[in-house]
Amino acid sequence: MKQITLWVILALISISTATEAQPLTISDSSVQAITAARRFATKIPDGKPYGESIRPDRIKWLIDTLASDAMQGRETGEEGQRIAADFIAQQFRGMDLPPVADKKTYFQNYQLQRDSWDALSFTVEDKTLKNRTDYYVYPAYNNSNLTSNFKDVVFVGYGIEDATYSDYGSTDVKGKVVLLYAGEPQLNSGDFLLSGTQFRSSWSLDWKKKVRIATQKGAVLVLIVDPELNQNVRDNRRELSSRGWRPAFSGADAASNAIANNIFISEETANAILGKKAEKAAEALTAQKNGEGFKAIRFKTKFDVQLDKKMQTLTGANVIGLIEGTDPLLKNEYVFVTAHYDHLGKVEDVVYNGADDNASGTSSVIEIARAFAKAKKDGVGPKRSVVCMLVSGEEKGLLGSRFYVDFPLFPLDKTVVDVNIDMVGRIDDAHAGNPDYVYVIGSDRLSSELHEISEYANANYTKLDLDYKFNDKNDPNRYYQRSDHYNFAEQGIPAIFYFNGTHADYHKASDTADKIDAAAAAKRAQLAFYTAWDIANRQRRILADRK
Repeated sequence: MKQITLWVILALISISTATEAQPLTISDSSVQAITAARRFATKIPDGKPYGESIRPDRIKWLIDTLASDAMQGRETGEEGQRIAADFIAQQFRGMDLPPVADKKTYFQNYQLQRDSWDALSFTVEDKTLKNRTDYYVYPAYNNSNLTSNFKDVVFVGYGIEDATYSDYGSTDVKGKVVLLYAGEPQLNSGDFLLSGTQFRSSWSLDWKKKVRIATQKGAVLVLIVDPELNQNVRDNRRELSSRGWRPAFSGADAASNAIANNIFISEETANAILGKKAEKAAEALTAQKNGEGFKAIRFKTKFDVQLDKKMQTLTGANVIGLIEGTDPLLKNEYVFVTAHYDHLGKVEDVVYNGADDNASGTSSVIEIARAFAKAKKDGVGPKRSVVCMLVSGEEKGLLGSRFYVDFPLFPLDKTVVDVNIDMVGRIDDAHAGNPDYVYVIGSDRLSSELHEISEYANANYTKLDLDYKFNDKNDPNRYYQRSDHYNFAEQGIPAIFYFNGTHADYHKASDTADKIDAAAAAKRAQLAFYTAWDIANRQRRILADRK
């Protein structure tokens, strides 16, 4: 590498200061030079001795412990979550971190409401259907008990109403049952009708969006045809059970009440309801594949539904460790490092250990806290305060982190960044044979400087392959919206998310500690540490210069 002379450094600082309010459009080499100049100017202390203290053996021990059967799958609100929270608090206590949460403990407690079925039945033409074979129902997304006989049904294809396309047209569905397919129309060419490309639109990603449209149009019940129902039930048995949760701390209940009751049904169940109209419905879907548009189909049938819910209030907890900043002028600004420690609990005697999701991220945050605590004891910083927060309720809809931003312990306007770690202990198929990678998501969404800092930390310390595939705003997986950093980002706080990608064991009982690559997890945790270290120690807080 060529040496940068002092006058070049000063010139680069000048350029940077003059353009800080705008996203950077200069070359990668210039970005590295500017970042180096900023570090030189702000005298960021060397974090390498502390980053290197994050070791595979410690990561492995933590993951083995958190993903053991003794933790019972760390289900939010259950005994396993409380055992895990106590273990994390014990780690913070061993680092001499002060208890700063509720009643001078490490725990920020919050209330959750769990809905489950007391009685559930579905009958078509006097034939009783089987739950999780012919249909399934999420209790949290059905807003009231229901016992009714239905007759008037309207088939509306995929139930989409977009600016350029509508399955409803002028069809009136007020007071009727709406029957629609999950997903969105795909042309014979393989492209999706709405996007005109191989990429799905948001209509495929959020089924509740369709239910809201039907509700606004006056539908009394929405039946969603899931062609992969039996496979989805087999693959997501535990997740189906967990979809009974909602926060008991905000206006979320009102939002839930804004949608009509809804049931996912198999194609066989749909054909039974359609009866003589089944063939006509199939022809209408075929016409969509040919790009010929869609016309809603009205028909009468007979089916009975009974949905009776019961509700239980449970307590979740975020576990918070604080490393108070050493600079009197900067210690009231906060750098957050987060991960969720909850998982899916257990079904009967089967424990969902969640080694990668997310004992790996939890272990990383614990070790990052340990590295910062050691640096402070050595008198090396950090200048800003660092908050290492392990949240629960992520698997229930990011509920723990959402509670935190609704009821923060530290001012949100003084919160500089959230560095989030969710699943960093495995190697996905796209990187088979190459553990030295990590997906980086969100780094440039709200701050160009955050992206620079992560790149600089990697180039100078960890030297991983940084994969930005899932950072694409058009990525159909929408991972940016699917982990706890997103609740911070919605508050305008720059956020970055480190992730190893999914694998065959994702959300299955087979996500066990023996499959973890501890060396890969440690290196990814080091990258998160170096990114947080830079932000915690620079003189000026990073800018949120992008919207």
